[in-house]
Amino acid sequence: MNNESMVKIMDGISMLHETIVKALIPIEAQEHFRSSHREALLGVRAVLDHSIEKLDEHAIEVVQKRKDVHRPIKITE
Repeated sequence: MNNESMVKIMDGISMLHETIVKALIPIEAQEHFRSSHREALLGVRAVLDHSIEKLDEHAIEVVQKRKDVHRPIKITE
């Protein structure tokens, strides 16, 4: 099965899903589910932002430690 066939199948499934949702689920419920999905994505974003921040903090700590280890030595006569 090639990619084009897969895309057509997935499009068909998506259209079928939309048809079923529209036929069976009231508009108000659809809006709640959409809002819930948005909130879940915002939660994932918050987790990713936190993880990125921790990585950045760790990188700064590593750089600072390297600077402490490689201090210039003053030579006096």
